[in-house]
Amino acid sequence: MDGRWSHDRTMPQRLRALAARLGSRSRSGRAVLVAAGLVALVLVVAIGLAAMRPDAPGRAASAGEPSREPSTTAPVTPSASPSASPSPSSSPSASSESPKKDDGDGGGDKPVDKPKPPVSDPKPPPRDVTTPSRPTKFGAWEADDGRYTAKWEYPEDDGGSPVTGYVLKKCNGTVLKRVGAGTYRTDILHPDLDCITVQAINAEGEGQTAQYDDILL
Repeated sequence: MDGRWSHDRTMPQRLRALAARLGSRSRSGRAVLVAAGLVALVLVVAIGLAAMRPDAPGRAASAGEPSREPSTTAPVTPSASPSASPSPSSSPSASSESPKKDDGDGGGDKPVDKPKPPVSDPKPPPRDVTTPSRPTKFGAWEADDGRYTAKWEYPEDDGGSPVTGYVLKKCNGTVLKRVGAGTYRTDILHPDLDCITVQAINAEGEGQTAQYDDILL
């Protein structure tokens, strides 16, 4: 080939030279138009090829193209031991445990103290039964000639045994009359009385004596 197609010429120069040759050989307008179209097509193809070159200046990498550089991500090292699978719980459920309480001393849970039944007061030892104390509010007077009236009230202490009756006597100990437990007033027939006594009686016997020696007419 001649010097017109030497490697020192660039592609655009070659295209222009080709167009000039075609134009000089044919003067018709159609040949000129065809030559111009060919030149334009060749220029477009050349520009496209130049843009696709990897070392083309100003060429920005497309966002959708994969990276040509090798990946620098470090390989994932497998775990030395397999992960422990959860073992079934060996302790009983919380609902089956007995209630616990914490007294705040940091010592852990303690069993709940069950309430204790109330303790009743101890009963006093049984009392020894004695005779009654003297009847209270004892008095006597002469109602008519040869008839005297005496009255009294229940003693303050029956000795631990219910009173079963009363006995009225002269102050010298002579029995004048005996009455039941519910009697607190009685008449005594006697020609002359100046002193009279009364005693309550229970299971232990006759109690203390109440005396009256100021009988009025």
